[in-house]
Amino acid sequence: DPGILHSTIDDEIVLFSGDTNSYFNLNRTGSIIWELIENPISVQELINQLATRFQIAPSEITNDVMEYIIPLEKKGIIKKSVS
Repeated sequence: DPGILHSTIDDEIVLFSGDTNSYFNLNRTGSIIWELIENPISVQELINQLATRFQIAPSEITNDVMEYIIPLEKKGIIKKSVS
């Protein structure tokens, strides 16, 4: 989203939404997710890439990923696209 500004500080990313005048701080894992979704990616592909990166089964992180991205979507930070 072009209305989102972000800056990396150490292993974290700070986001600013100009639309809502809100700041969001992403921890290391959140920062990795942010980097992976900078280009369009399906939720399943996101889960698969994270599972590979952290060497765990996709089924073990699916709920965690969803708990992370759903609030970002609800706050307008990320948008679901339909292909």
